[in-house]
Amino acid sequence: MIKFLQILKKIVQIILNSLFFVQIALMILVFLTATYWLFNLMGSSIFSFAEPIANTISDFVKLFYNQDVMMSGIYVDSSLLLFDFVAILVVLGITKSKYYINSLMDYIDSNVNKLKQTEEDKFNRKLKLETDAKIRRANSFAILVKLEVVDLLIDRRYGSDINTREIEPKLENAYKILFSSLKGVEGCTFARKDQKLVIMSNNFSIVDNVVHYLEQAVERIRKKFLEDKFKLDCYAAIDVFEATADLKGTILPSLELLIKLRHVNQIICYGNFNIRYSLVSNTMYNTALLRGSYEINGGTDIFVLLKKN
Repeated sequence: MIKFLQILKKIVQIILNSLFFVQIALMILVFLTATYWLFNLMGSSIFSFAEPIANTISDFVKLFYNQDVMMSGIYVDSSLLLFDFVAILVVLGITKSKYYINSLMDYIDSNVNKLKQTEEDKFNRKLKLETDAKIRRANSFAILVKLEVVDLLIDRRYGSDINTREIEPKLENAYKILFSSLKGVEGCTFARKDQKLVIMSNNFSIVDNVVHYLEQAVERIRKKFLEDKFKLDCYAAIDVFEATADLKGTILPSLELLIKLRHVNQIICYGNFNIRYSLVSNTMYNTALLRGSYEINGGTDIFVLLKKN
């Protein structure tokens, strides 16, 4: 349909150009024949160069109309006057018709643009469906959690100069409590990596539950540790990937880079997780761009998960 309209527009443009040339030609002929007729009537030969043109036009007009007009008792050949009159009407008609032809071209352009927009929207919808389907193939996710314990008894706010207590047993206990709190979540597997906990799942639909239980468990441990004057900080990062991805060689090292940003007590992620998470309906969290400039693998946007109110 678009091709047909484009061809139609070209045809209309050719017609419009042709009418313009016809209009110019008629105006020139009217000027030459009218001036020749006037000077000839006055007995002057100034415009005699136009005689061949005037005679040709006169002979043509006489094929349809052959009648003289009396002016001041003299019969005058009126064929040129008739031609000039008709030509002026044609010029005026062309001038008027060009408005409608231009309106027709605008109408054709409008329809072409609408059809192009329709096709573009259709293509974009198809592309989005294909892109979303590709993104949804990344249905696995991993969370890397690093806990840190600080002895608050050496903090001046508590007015104590007691030597630092052992941190390692307390930290190991925190991991045990965390694992115990999360092991009941169906669809997850767990692993330890360099004093960090790795939570993995091949079911992205449970990501909200896992993140929620993780935050709740860390908060309970934090409150319990405060009773013994220990501070618990949590650094966590999450990423999404396809089941065939190299977890140990690619995903976990990538999460390690996020952990090194030391964004405390909130879960952060890359843009690819943000895109995948946006396809989930009725999510428990919002993703917000983390302020600051980060040089990770050449530079990237980092997002943080924020619990909805």
